Amino acid sequence: MNDFLKIENLNVTFGKDTVIKDFNLTIPENAITVFLGPSGSGKTTVLRSISGLNRYAKGRIFLDGQDISELPVHKRNIGVIFQSYALFPNMTVFDNVAYGLRAQKLSKDEIYQEVTTMLQLVNLESKANNYPDDLSGGQKQRVAIARSMVMKPKLLLLDEPLSALDAKIRVELREQIREYQQKLGITMIFVTHDQGEAMAIADNVVVISDGKIQQQGSPWDIYTKPVNEFMATFIGEHNILSGQELANLGINELSKEEKYLIRPESITLKKISELSDQEVACLGKIDSVVNYGNRVQYTISKNNLSLKMEALNHTLPLVPETEIEFFIDKSKILPLS
Repeated sequence: MNDFLKIENLNVTFGKDTVIKDFNLTIPENAITVFLGPSGSGKTTVLRSISGLNRYAKGRIFLDGQDISELPVHKRNIGVIFQSYALFPNMTVFDNVAYGLRAQKLSKDEIYQEVTTMLQLVNLESKANNYPDDLSGGQKQRVAIARSMVMKPKLLLLDEPLSALDAKIRVELREQIREYQQKLGITMIFVTHDQGEAMAIADNVVVISDGKIQQQGSPWDIYTKPVNEFMATFIGEHNILSGQELANLGINELSKEEKYLIRPESITLKKISELSDQEVACLGKIDSVVNYGNRVQYTISKNNLSLKMEALNHTLPLVPETEIEFFIDKSKILPLS
């Protein structure tokens, strides 16, 4: 995949505060790239800079080989979808989706064909004559997505588009967005602070904190190969232990001065490997239990250490104060730089 979007030395300053400094990024074509990070990390600031909506942005931005840094918003061929649906309340669903095409002076037949095809894709053809007030939140967001996609932008930017929806609708709509992207081959940048959402929808994840890229890679790499302690603690649940603390658990072959990551699912209540040298057995006590429905998280104490362990919820969870034997998979211990 080529470097479809390229950002060079992006700087954004508000007053005396530089919120984005020397930001460099490339993203591939025909994929969903997710900007993930805590609130205030700079995700939306970068997104608005790409779209041309941020007048404080300095730097160069290339889209499909073209320098768009100085182009106005309407000439960048970039679609933008925000958290708010921004639909015209006095227009039908059909007219909302057709709005941009009419501005381009397309014929009535062309507009009808393009809008009908797009409404079929987002499964809203039956709502073509309805007004936004007649729609649910998820349906409104699908109209907003259709309105942007019908313009066939080179790049589609989505700024936390699902955050106003309830959990079930969010899951359904993110799956639909993934389906739309694959059918149309649109390059998307999707901003979210929801890790589960990012992992589920992304081909490529860019983790941003304090206006800087902490790590970029596939969801698998982001989770299994964190490049620093911030990444290890930001993505997913974690146990951060020193080499000395691991030695106290019977794992002696690691540097005592370094820090290491063990994901909770890498600690189990039963032996999972035929290779005995890859697992260490420990005795401990359950301090607390959190039931998430499909899985259970235990906090286990051992040698004045507190460890998180997760397991699928197949049976009734163990209760606090239970003495247990647990196993640590040494092959899943990750060094932190």
